[in-house]
Amino acid sequence: MKVNTSAEELFIFQDLSSEAKCPGTSNGIYNDGERLTGELNEVKLGNTAAAFGETNLSEVIFIPPEPQTKVRRTDNSEASEAKLTVKLREGVGQFVITVNNVGQVKAE
Repeated sequence: MKVNTSAEELFIFQDLSSEAKCPGTSNGIYNDGERLTGELNEVKLGNTAAAFGETNLSEVIFIPPEPQTKVRRTDNSEASEAKLTVKLREGVGQFVITVNNVGQVKAE
């Protein structure tokens, strides 16, 4: 999953090698052309009542078949966890989504 705060969207990508075999020589980060398209593969906040608040989350990469998870921050460093704040555009109210490197996702 990739967080694009400037475009106000989240989307799912598939990190494949140039031969489109997994795991191949995938580099564990998003590259152009790896974005999966479809209704369930993206969330666009641009025309909604929600917006991104503060975040240090850039990417979350789930690596099968083991339950391995990589969390990448906005400075491109790997981390044990990262946070994404979602808030109301008008008024008050927000929640924080925390993702960690063992695959746990929680909202508070």
